[in-house]
Amino acid sequence: MARYHFVTDVEVAVAPDQVWGVLADPTTWPAWWRELRRAELLAPGGEGGVGRRYRLEFRTALPYTIGFESETTRMSRPTVWEARIAGDLEGTGLYEVTSLDGRSRVRHTWLVGTTKPWMNALAPVARPAFAWNHGVLMRHFAVGLAGRLGVPLLSSGVRQVKPGEPGFGEW
Repeated sequence: MARYHFVTDVEVAVAPDQVWGVLADPTTWPAWWRELRRAELLAPGGEGGVGRRYRLEFRTALPYTIGFESETTRMSRPTVWEARIAGDLEGTGLYEVTSLDGRSRVRHTWLVGTTKPWMNALAPVARPAFAWNHGVLMRHFAVGLAGRLGVPLLSSGVRQVKPGEPGFGEW
């Protein structure tokens, strides 16, 4: 399994509660995140959202589709949402929403491995293309989120922590 660690930071000029209001229901994300083709609630989970499961399917900038289930493992509204990922990708995703002087920063940390045999076989040479593809998808997430909130996108950026670098695979 080829492992990837990405950190995306997005800043928008609204309070965390407003950001959380948009993030709280992934079934609405396809309306504003253009690569997300499907987001289906599979299980409502327990109190506080833990155990909630979704099926997500993305059509990426490169000619392939990625699908996986996301199960909420930790949620503290409106600041932290952590999920276990299983399917074409396996690992963990974490959204952190923090307040910054009247605006919000959304940090998405993605620690995943690919399970598709062809992706694992190509990873030694295609890792830069896969990282670029993730960057495109997350830039569209940032633009879509700001648009859904009705505010300008103040900043966004995607950083890849590469295997062998300090912090790879760690929160």
